[in-house]
Amino acid sequence: MAIERFKRSMKIEASIDNELGLAINNHNIGYAKEAQGNIEEALDYYQKSTDINVKIKNTYGLIICKSSIATIFIKQNKPKEAIQLINENFEDIKNLGNKEFLAYHYINLGWAQSKLNQLNIAEKNLEKGLEISKTYNFATSISDAYNNLAELNEKKQDYKKALTYYKLSEEFDEKITNEICQKEKRR
Repeated sequence: MAIERFKRSMKIEASIDNELGLAINNHNIGYAKEAQGNIEEALDYYQKSTDINVKIKNTYGLIICKSSIATIFIKQNKPKEAIQLINENFEDIKNLGNKEFLAYHYINLGWAQSKLNQLNIAEKNLEKGLEISKTYNFATSISDAYNNLAELNEKKQDYKKALTYYKLSEEFDEKITNEICQKEKRR
């Protein structure tokens, strides 16, 4: 349903030559496709959004797209490509000053490094992302950081620490779900 709405919106954006609207809707469709597990289709939409953002020189949109594409690369077991994109994005993220993007950057970087068994530097980056996420209460990023730290500690064969992080991730996911349910009840 959401994807159909984004596609309808894209027709309107195209009819009025709103490139920014087209970039946003392409990214939104990519995000929805990724959530459905259709990562190849998601990547196509993220790339379309990236191309438009390059054309209109939208740094903010490029940061979002490159981060999303890096996530897809990690899911496709292409961590080197992900790290390259993440590092390309770093200066723009710092210059933008957006703490949520910065936290997401460190978490994705650590996740990709963990996939390459660069466990010590991965752990430092995941912890940095977690620290920023906790400071600003970025719920999804906190959960992602805990989950990735659990996987990392499992690789290090520190099963006690891995279990602790998995439990924290689960607790946080449950908390997020409960908050969403409470918001829905109030509507």
